[in-house]
This record gives sequence, C-alpha cells and structure tokens, in this order.
Amino acid sequence: MNKYLFLPIILLCFFCCSMPNTYANDNPIMKRSVSLSYHLLQHQNDFGVGMSIASPFILDDVNLAFRLRTSLMWNEGTYNMSVDGGRTGWRAYGALQFGASSYTIALAPGVRLYGEGGLVVLLPSGEFSSESTVLGGYGIFGFEVFSSPGFAYFIEIGGMGTGATADKLPNQPIYSNGLTVSGGFRIHL
Repeated sequence: MNKYLFLPIILLCFFCCSMPNTYANDNPIMKRSVSLSYHLLQHQNDFGVGMSIASPFILDDVNLAFRLRTSLMWNEGTYNMSVDGGRTGWRAYGALQFGASSYTIALAPGVRLYGEGGLVVLLPSGEFSSESTVLGGYGIFGFEVFSSPGFAYFIEIGGMGTGATADKLPNQPIYSNGLTVSGGFRIHL
C-alpha cells in the first residue's frame, strides 16, 4: 500500500473543520490550557496504549493546537519458524505521532469536534522488520465529551499510511496502515 495515498485524508481531516468554534471561544480554560491524555488504540490489526500532550490553542480563529503522541503497539505474527513450524505471538513496537489539531465545531455545550493530521514515526521490532524506523502520515476526526470542567473523554477515527511491512514474517504482512481508532480521556491543566 502506498503511504502517500493517505495524504488527501490527512489534509481533509485537518481542513474540513475550519469553521469558528463558539464553545471553545466561550471557554477560556480550553483555549489556554495544555492537555494530557491516555488512550487505547488500534492501528489496522495492532493494539496499543499511549499518552499524548497538546499545546494550548495558538490561533484564535481556527483554535489550532499541536499534539505529540507516543504509543506502545503490539503486532501479532508467526514467530520462531524453526520451532514446530512457528507460533503466533505478539511483539511490541513504538509509534510516535506529531500533528496539528483544529478544534472547531461545537455540537453542544460540553461536546466538541476536531480534526487532526500529521506525521507518524514507527519504531518496529527487529523480530518482524528489518527497518529501524518507518515514516508516514495520519489523519483523524475526533470528538470530546466533557464530564466536568477540564476533564473529557474522547473517541477518534481516521486513516494512517506508512507503507510498513513485517518483512521478516511469512508473506510479509503490512502493519500500521489503514484504519486507526482510539479512545481515552483527556485532562486540561
């Protein structure tokens, strides 16, 4: 799969939400705060857990913020081919994402939408890949539901393109490409 296929998705996710956000403009805590989050996620067939930090909004008209995510992912594959024809198991690898988020459309007080797009860097395990790093892009749509001031649950869905293949496994399967889904909670400090 071509990793550049997802470039239009990344741009669409980021620019599709470029309308003014009345809820964020009425809530100064959301505009001037750094946020920390914990998330569970799935990149294609790989499960992961992670954390992120986001900057305060830097442009009032678009409510633009930057986010840095780090995730520990697990890839399922057939390992130890010399032992009984191989065993299915999980191998850990890292994923770093840096993107720009535009929080723009408020559905209701306490619920807001956003789009995000950016760069992803995979740090694959040497047990399934001969590459030490893999670069790609991602784009997501998400929404936050605030249960109290400064605390929100979120769900995100989007696409990722990296061109990553597990070239040391039988049939060289792709990983961390296609659909990405995550959910978790976010604290605005």
